[in-house]
Amino acid sequence: MSRVNSSLNFTYKVEQFATRIYLVQKEAFSGSGVMDKLTAASANEQTHVDNLQAQILELKIKPSWLDFLFKMAAVIFGAVTLICGRSAFLKADVLIEQRAIRDYGNYNTNWDINTS
Repeated sequence: MSRVNSSLNFTYKVEQFATRIYLVQKEAFSGSGVMDKLTAASANEQTHVDNLQAQILELKIKPSWLDFLFKMAAVIFGAVTLICGRSAFLKADVLIEQRAIRDYGNYNTNWDINTS
């Protein structure tokens, strides 16, 4: 699998991971402004998932078989951050977003689309 294919598949999985974590976490804040913010964050991440999925389909890239692992990990990670308290879940969410920013920054500076 080419580097571009691997990167797109990995980024797609990470975006799904973030989307699912926010959905798990929002359930703990039913009826509050935090729930609304987590719902919005999940919807935002879903747009990234949709865009990456379209790109993967357009490039005819074979999907990764790791879907179920990322989904399970997201649910577990989301639940654990809630058990550990608000501070832990906020720190986890910030770390996820910082990782995404770093990854996208690396793609913009290091990707050579012609490299396999």
